[in-house]
Amino acid sequence: MTNSEPTDLNDEERIYPYQRMALQNRSEYVATIRGVDRLLSSGSEGWATTHKHVGRMYRVIDQRLRSWIADFVLGSLTHLSNEQMGTILQSLEGYCVQEDWATLKRLLPSQARKYIGELLAESLIYKTIMNKVFENSFGYLDGKTGLADNGEDERFSMKLQYLYERFFQTNPESATLWKRQTHRLANSTSPSQSTDQAFGNYNAQRLKTVAKSVVTDLLASDPFRLLLIEPLDAAEVTKRQNRLIRVFESAVAAMHCCESYMGGHLDLRRLSELGESYRCGTDDMVFHFYNRHPDESTWEGHRILLVVKPAVIYSHNMPDIDSEYESLTTIVDKAMVLLAATEEEVKRSNDERDPPEDISTLSVAEIRQRKNSGSLKRKSKASDNGLPGVRLYKTEP
Repeated sequence: MTNSEPTDLNDEERIYPYQRMALQNRSEYVATIRGVDRLLSSGSEGWATTHKHVGRMYRVIDQRLRSWIADFVLGSLTHLSNEQMGTILQSLEGYCVQEDWATLKRLLPSQARKYIGELLAESLIYKTIMNKVFENSFGYLDGKTGLADNGEDERFSMKLQYLYERFFQTNPESATLWKRQTHRLANSTSPSQSTDQAFGNYNAQRLKTVAKSVVTDLLASDPFRLLLIEPLDAAEVTKRQNRLIRVFESAVAAMHCCESYMGGHLDLRRLSELGESYRCGTDDMVFHFYNRHPDESTWEGHRILLVVKPAVIYSHNMPDIDSEYESLTTIVDKAMVLLAATEEEVKRSNDERDPPEDISTLSVAEIRQRKNSGSLKRKSKASDNGLPGVRLYKTEP
């Protein structure tokens, strides 16, 4: 029963008052007062959020990333050598099966082969987001020894992370509470969160610098540069960097929301955690829409080739006030995995030639037009694959 619902006065068990006229039974009442006590004990005033809000914050990353990839990343990579493709695949260890390119290419669904550049770039960006942002949540702290210290300890975040992991081994619930309180104390920027916001405002500014630093390194890395549309003029280079910075700013904001507002123990599910094969009906992954058969059972047991984005899960986090549970696990986002094609599609694809494409004479506009121009034929709705906000379509003749 919610506070807006009328009270059933005939229910003799509902005798415990909570907020004006709403009445609760004994179990609801006990859960509520324990929840309020948890709220007060953990200093949660000013940090209220919902799991839906956390999910929305995280999905902004995907929404901005897809648009960036459409404008700045190559689709087909037939112009690259096997050695260059090997460099890219090696950079995706933990997210992509470590096969040679010739073997992997034969296993890809036809659409995935056509847009393999976009898939690899998306996976590499998510790997960077996880390594540099979510798994390095203390990275914005300077590690100084005092106000007069002008230097920074670049290893401070790793030391804090190690300390947290030892705490988690000792007592998971206390450790996650310690981590969340540490982030809250370091990021209190409003009167409802603290009486003094100086340290919080200082760290808020430091958080803003994380995205630019990570993007600068990523854009300079050899494997990632092989996936980019080149050459660009100076204005386009600036636009490419600034828009990618916005993607990573969204990632930093999502991490901050997860760590400071929701809290919990980060549980990433990548290739090793998800396993070698797809399992239908799991809570931690969905198949990519380039695996075009809408019946999920078709993909049971199919080999996972690429984790386009990992599952992000937070366990041991504190529940809402009226929850009967002491801790919760929140699935912020499921992994999206690209699966090996069906035997029929593999045979059909291997019968087709995939000649190298010379793009050296094409302008940036021509490369984008070739990649992004779609069929103008009428489309009809197909399966949505259970993906929130994503609809798939099949083209009719």
